[in-house]
Amino acid sequence: MDSSDLKKSREASIQEYVALIKDYSRNATYFVRKISAQAILPLIKFESYVAEEIPKYFREILDSVIVEGSKPLRQNHAHGVVVRINVFVSAYFQYRDITTKQLGPGHHSD
Repeated sequence: MDSSDLKKSREASIQEYVALIKDYSRNATYFVRKISAQAILPLIKFESYVAEEIPKYFREILDSVIVEGSKPLRQNHAHGVVVRINVFVSAYFQYRDITTKQLGPGHHSD
């Protein structure tokens, strides 16, 4: 097994784990939904959740409301998605502020 195969295997394992954590966003207990959102952060590349994950969650909510014939989100799942967006956006601004303090203005991309 060469290094590229090992890297693909590791990424596949992480994606399986992320999928399991995302399933907890539907849990009836608020604390479980919040912890699942926070648990995903260290497993996803920063650029990925800014460029892909946040827009994907907004689309998921919008599609469930706007698209006719789409399966509506259950209340706990919808709230779990909103909590995840909140956690991701908060992490983005914390990262941006830390980067600005350490490197000076202009070292992050908006």
